[in-house]
Amino acid sequence: PLHAALWGLGIGSALLIFAAFKRRFMPLATGLVLVALLPAAILSVPAVANHRKIGGFIKAMPNPLPSEIKIAEWSNYDQSLSFYTNRRIILVDEISELAFGKSLEKSSEFFLKGAKSLQKLAGEGPFLVNLRPQAWPRVSKWGILHPVAVNTTNIMVGNDEFFRVAGLVPWPDDSITKGPLLLMPRKSETPGKPGEGNIDPLSTK
Repeated sequence: PLHAALWGLGIGSALLIFAAFKRRFMPLATGLVLVALLPAAILSVPAVANHRKIGGFIKAMPNPLPSEIKIAEWSNYDQSLSFYTNRRIILVDEISELAFGKSLEKSSEFFLKGAKSLQKLAGEGPFLVNLRPQAWPRVSKWGILHPVAVNTTNIMVGNDEFFRVAGLVPWPDDSITKGPLLLMPRKSETPGKPGEGNIDPLSTK
């Protein structure tokens, strides 16, 4: 997408310079610039989508995830997480549209409250949780949950037991930075280096 955008901008600049001397061609030049940039816009859609959704994260993990791994969301509810993992998700501090279901639920194990609930789950066995980026500074201080995968709107973290069972390697805690970010799950046989997977949304790599 980046290369396509550069080509489009180059062609567009040349056309606009030409139109500056031949003003009657200005509308035509403007239209051609938009046409030249269209391929870049189309190619960038998948890259931008990867920076906002979590389906790609789950697909990059062992499929299916081992059944002993508990999965939760904190102050968030993304229906796609349950869809891609094919299991029920524990909701912590977020019930929203599921309030009615909670009222009918005999057990409260899927509707929890407070950060202590997350810490308790992390101490009971393999655990994966999806967070909003603003929650990471607080969670990172606990020292028990580490980055599994990250994009602009989601941070998935797991405990040591999760990484052992899933056969994945955590990203360094300091690899989460501000701005567009995409860190995919890393398999243990290819641990990579800190910073790998940090993809510019306009990059084709």
